[in-house]
Amino acid sequence: MIILENIVKTFTDGDKNLEILKNISIKIETGKKVAIIGPSGSGKTTLLSIMSGLDKPSSGRVIIDGIDIHTLSENDMSVFRNKKISIIFQSFELIQFFTAYENAMLPLSIRNSRNKEEVNQVLEKVGLTNRKHNMPSTLSGGEQQRVSIARAVLAGSDIIFADEPTGNLDSVNGKKVLELLLEVVKKTNKTFVIITHDMNIARQMDIIYSMEDGILKKLIQENLI
Repeated sequence: MIILENIVKTFTDGDKNLEILKNISIKIETGKKVAIIGPSGSGKTTLLSIMSGLDKPSSGRVIIDGIDIHTLSENDMSVFRNKKISIIFQSFELIQFFTAYENAMLPLSIRNSRNKEEVNQVLEKVGLTNRKHNMPSTLSGGEQQRVSIARAVLAGSDIIFADEPTGNLDSVNGKKVLELLLEVVKKTNKTFVIITHDMNIARQMDIIYSMEDGILKKLIQENLI
């Protein structure tokens, strides 16, 4: 379970304090699929960074499976994320001197697993079989995004955080990778939190939250047309 208690995030701009996140408290049950929608600049990515332990709140707590993650040391936080959390970034975060295959396989390497068949199957599902030996610099933005999605799927983490994972993809590949993510989430009972501007994607989740001006509100799906 993910619990957010009174999360506030404030940035200083000159002599002004800008409150980006305003007292956010939610609970996400294990295995739930959650969408966060809202306009650019509303605080969605900041919230995801805090939930995943990449950033710290100005005040409040993030508790994952009973652990207050922001009380962990930097080393313990890194170990916790490697074990519990996978993140699909908008900026891909690929290792530039690794091939697509090696980037996708990285989580298995960390776990000392070398299941080449598993890697090849996932790369095939995201349509990268013929590009798996390419370096990131020779891949399009959409192809790099698919590598990062394959890497998250292969990590085997309990929680997947995804920041606009289909934003760089055409409709065909976007549908393909979303189906893969939802298939993995369902089969392994993972918790899935996705930021998206696409209401068609949001409607496929169990819960939808709307972020506006740093305030998070739960939406009632039956009222969304």
